[in-house]
Amino acid sequence: MALQAQILLASNQPGTTPDPRLAGLIAQLRTALPYASYQLLGTQSGRAALGQSWRTELPGGEVPRGRYLELTPTAADRGAIQIQARVVQTKLVQGRATPETLVNTTLRLQSGGPPVVIGGPPHQPGVLVIVISASIS
Repeated sequence: MALQAQILLASNQPGTTPDPRLAGLIAQLRTALPYASYQLLGTQSGRAALGQSWRTELPGGEVPRGRYLELTPTAADRGAIQIQARVVQTKLVQGRATPETLVNTTLRLQSGGPPVVIGGPPHQPGVLVIVISASIS
C-alpha cells in the first residue's frame, strides 16, 4: 500500500493567511476541525504491506523524535483499505522514556479516494492535524 500523511498546524491565531497549498482541502478541514487557519508543515509518503506498519515523525513532543504517526494497513477489499492509525508521544516519566498513545483509531479509505482527516496533539499555538490518504499499488 502507498500511504501519505500531510501534517498541518491548525490554529485560531489572528492575522494568519491561508496556506495556498491547502486550497483543495480547506472546506473539508473546516467541516471536520473548525480552526481559523491551517499551515502545511510537511508531507510524508511511505509504503506498508498488510499487517506491517509505516511510521513518520511528527513535530513537537518532550523527547527528540518522540512523537510519531504509525499507519498499519489491516485489510483491503474491492478498493477499500482499512488502516489502524496511531499517534504516539514519548514522555519522560521518572527519567525514563515512556511511549503514550494519544490517538488510536481505525480508518476506512477508498484507494486513491478522498483523504481522511484526524486531529492530533497540541503543538505551538494550535494543534496538529493529519490528512491521510492511501492507495493499493
